[in-house]
Amino acid sequence: MPGNEATETARRSVSALGSRVGLSAQEFNVALKRAGLLAGEPNAWQLTEAGAPFAAVRDHTNGYGGSAYQAWDTTAWLETVIEKLDLSEEGVGQIRQVLADRRLAQKVARDAGAAAADEAFRQFQSAKRAAEAAGSAPRAPVVAVGLGAAVTAYGIYKAVPVVRRRWQQRDDAPPAHEGEGPTTT
Repeated sequence: MPGNEATETARRSVSALGSRVGLSAQEFNVALKRAGLLAGEPNAWQLTEAGAPFAAVRDHTNGYGGSAYQAWDTTAWLETVIEKLDLSEEGVGQIRQVLADRRLAQKVARDAGAAAADEAFRQFQSAKRAAEAAGSAPRAPVVAVGLGAAVTAYGIYKAVPVVRRRWQQRDDAPPAHEGEGPTTT
């Protein structure tokens, strides 16, 4: 069908569309989110009602079955979606700030997890040395340290989504002045 072929040729990936306007695929996805055309987070994007007319989602599989089976979706966008995005110098700056804030939040979470793991290891080693010095190997301190490390790791695991949600709420906050995007510091 000629109509479908014309429509399909006008659809591009975020990488292709982003390169046309000087943005990476990540930056282009954030621009789509800021325009209300995408919802979610990286690796879990979903089309919104406003974005559905501009995009086509295709399902793919690797052709294998059993444990080798893999499936994924790709989204192709109409080139006209570029007109819906704020690609001004200020808009691009805000997009890049969103990504910088996200990377910072991820680094903080990684560093907190590494620090907790290091502390748990130090406590475990201290308890082990103390047990060896005492001549007998009481298991209670070792179990307590292990349990403390597990509780700490679980706390970090539960805190990461909260941090992400707060960053997202900050990014989705209404503009301070009419006509302006979110302010960054």
